[in-house]
Amino acid sequence: MAERNTFKLPASDGLPLFVRGWLPDGPPRAAVQIVHGLAEHAGRYEALASALNAAGFAVYAHDQRGHGQTAPGPDDLGYFGDDVVWRAVVDDLGVVQRCLADDLPGLPIILLGHSMGAFVAQQFAAERGGTLRGLALAGTYRENRWLARAGSCLARLERIRLGPRGHSRILRARTFDAFNRRFAPNRTHADWLSREMEEVDRYVTDPHCGFPASIQVWIELLDALASGLPLPSLPVCVLVGERDPVCAPDPGAKKLVRLLHEAGSRVTHHVYPGARHELFHETNRDEVVRDLLAWMSEVLR
Repeated sequence: MAERNTFKLPASDGLPLFVRGWLPDGPPRAAVQIVHGLAEHAGRYEALASALNAAGFAVYAHDQRGHGQTAPGPDDLGYFGDDVVWRAVVDDLGVVQRCLADDLPGLPIILLGHSMGAFVAQQFAAERGGTLRGLALAGTYRENRWLARAGSCLARLERIRLGPRGHSRILRARTFDAFNRRFAPNRTHADWLSREMEEVDRYVTDPHCGFPASIQVWIELLDALASGLPLPSLPVCVLVGERDPVCAPDPGAKKLVRLLHEAGSRVTHHVYPGARHELFHETNRDEVVRDLLAWMSEVLR
């Protein structure tokens, strides 16, 4: 089996998606497709991919539109593209999954999404769950639809003022800056991500991380949340940090777990005391990976 490290795939509109592939030393038992979050990139999941490889899993992950090496240039970071809607972001997962299935035919596939990537993964799994053995969601929750609509209205007003590519200080203050204020006094603007300061520093110094999201990206994301993301009915693992300012377990993540149960999913739910947003970069990441591997092994039986 030939190893594929990095390559590009054309999306449905021709945009080259930058993809990373990590393969185990021997024949893989299954494959994991990772979907990263807002203002980061797939390369940050190399340590997780290494742990999954050691357990016999192949791993594929792409830089989403407006992120990492999929973004055409530095000025495009945080911008999905002209006239690009949420639907295209979701459909990109199918492009990567078809490539994965062609490269590794017959392998069961588990989809893993973090934060914004968890929202994208949830919608994809709800619409095309028949291609998946399971879905893992980290740093996620169920947004109040009225709050999302209010946020979208605010973002649209900001778009009139600043344009779709504009960066709104108001939206930033209500999101990333508000998340960080919960951990004041702050050492960096990204303390809310993890208790592991080395990981926070890597994020802060990475030019492909922490950039402001465009107003249009906020509109697409908030509109998706306001619509009420569809719910899959397949095995789901929900992983959240107790002190995650994005999705504090009560009520956001608990609400998602309840709705998944009602939709027919078999749900495994882990809440990690003291942990913040990025569980795979947290001080207890080994525990998180062990729980993820245990759930995947159960799903694959």
